[in-house]
Amino acid sequence: MKRILGLLMIFMVIFITPCFAQMTVGYTDFPPYTYIDETGKVVGTFHDQVIKVLQEAGFDIAKDFIFKVIPSKRLFADIISGAVTINVGIQVPILKDQIYFGTIPFLTIVTKAYFIGDKQPISSKGQFAGKSIISIRGFSFGDLLAFWTDPNNKCDYKETGTHESALKMLQVGRGDYLVDYSVPIERELEKNNVVGIKSSTISTIPVYFIVSKAVPNGEALMNKIDVAHKSLVQKGIIKPN
Repeated sequence: MKRILGLLMIFMVIFITPCFAQMTVGYTDFPPYTYIDETGKVVGTFHDQVIKVLQEAGFDIAKDFIFKVIPSKRLFADIISGAVTINVGIQVPILKDQIYFGTIPFLTIVTKAYFIGDKQPISSKGQFAGKSIISIRGFSFGDLLAFWTDPNNKCDYKETGTHESALKMLQVGRGDYLVDYSVPIERELEKNNVVGIKSSTISTIPVYFIVSKAVPNGEALMNKIDVAHKSLVQKGIIKPN
């Protein structure tokens, strides 16, 4: 009888516990948060945290996941179709019928305006009118790039390829303000101190775990990730800010 009960318990676990096939975690190319390094491996600060959450959820990272960096336009289509199972991104209300969102922020992306001297802090895009701005090629910073490049706003916009070179341009007076995400710039400042540099926050955007509704057991997967995420936050291993 005990043996029969034991077998019944095993069958119950098999049928009640959702099974997940190998899943694709898709990111945009967004250094230092998510990108491909020189060896072709997906790395980044977001990626490191995602790994911790998935491990806490009980997954075998090497067996259960494929990690990819995918162009932004294709990534959204792949999430909706289910070609990408998991992503980390902002909440987009118009996609709520195609996507499950985590219930707490994963991390927060902060955009700042950096400047040297007695210039006025900037906290909104309208304040950039008539100013000289340095930024990173390939980043739009929401609708800021469109504002800077609109001739009506009379901005002198300059772009460069790296966070390091952007800081150097600010140091030598090539622009009034450097606009960038706080994490990469603060990393550069740890290596190369810039005397007198100041900053003001332009925007703070929370990002969340995302699971495609097109994949089997997507809601159960989202719940599993959510529970693991909350557990790591409570333990202090992951900090949303």
